[in-house]
Amino acid sequence: MSRTDRADDEWLRVADHDASLVREVLAMFLPSADGATIRGLASGFSGAQVFRCEVAGNVYALKRWPATTKAARVDEVHEVIRRARRSLCVIPELIPTLLGQTRLSWDSHHYELSRWMPGSPADDSAEWLQAVERGAAVIAGFHDSTRCWGETDSPPAAVLRRLSRIEELRQRLPQAVTRPQASTPTLARAADWLRLHGLRSLEEAARLLGPWATRLVPTQIVLRDIHRHHILFDQGHPSGLVDFDALGNDTIATDLARWVSGFLGPAGPVEMTIGLERPAPRPTADEAVWRAAWAGYQQRGPISDQECDLAKAIAQASWVIQLSNWVVWTQLGERDFSDSWPAVDRRVEEIMRRMKSNPLGTAITD
Repeated sequence: MSRTDRADDEWLRVADHDASLVREVLAMFLPSADGATIRGLASGFSGAQVFRCEVAGNVYALKRWPATTKAARVDEVHEVIRRARRSLCVIPELIPTLLGQTRLSWDSHHYELSRWMPGSPADDSAEWLQAVERGAAVIAGFHDSTRCWGETDSPPAAVLRRLSRIEELRQRLPQAVTRPQASTPTLARAADWLRLHGLRSLEEAARLLGPWATRLVPTQIVLRDIHRHHILFDQGHPSGLVDFDALGNDTIATDLARWVSGFLGPAGPVEMTIGLERPAPRPTADEAVWRAAWAGYQQRGPISDQECDLAKAIAQASWVIQLSNWVVWTQLGERDFSDSWPAVDRRVEEIMRRMKSNPLGTAITD
């Protein structure tokens, strides 16, 4: 099902005052916004809000950036989007305001309007390896479009960030997992596993990433948060690349690690236990997913053996960091998820499913 063909219960109702505000903002981009049909999309955890707006037979995505986002950051992202769209048709087209700007500042927020990208994320159908390959080719095309800003050799920021977070989690996780009551049963199961294996798994992740902290690798502008829901497909072919909020300077390996991670391990619902026992193997081994990603990437750009190894290390180390983050954020009240517990549960369940095929999640079961 394409994003433009969602069932009615998949859309959020837009309150009257929000719909009125959206129409006011739309009118600064489009002269015929009064008759717009507006629907809301469930927001992620970044704080951004996206509205699907149908105006005169055309469909647009109106994005309201988080209130904390600076105007200069929005402009920076828009510059990259415009440059990438010159060579990639799957990049959304930004629509300028009536004054010719793509960023509109209104009521303490920044807004952008773009063409609605059709399609839906890859599922776990028989063509999922093909989706991995084609998605990796899209990522390579994006990387090629941003090399005009230059490359530098430096320690990979993705590794340094993760090592820094591991150091923080060494202090915070023991406090979080000893709290008596988790917010949901899913978070309670995650805390149970981390109570037994969390610190040891974090140490393993640090040992895995540590050697990369002093290695120089090519870095450039990359997406940094390209998970499987950010590349859309229509009839098996990439039709949209969405969500550029996290882009910045880093190794291309971090994008491949994030993309491939969404296809590793068991995909369907599985029973979660403290031990994270290994499930029945997938029809195709995880190594085939990596091979598909390398093949797709190399259709559009070069990747070295060093960058391939780094991508695998980042992917393998990231799961326990992510699981620990969620437990720390929720148990210690570091972030407020009171309006999105179902979404939190889905994310934590996915992490635990994927960890079942990860050495840091399966090797430690004693």
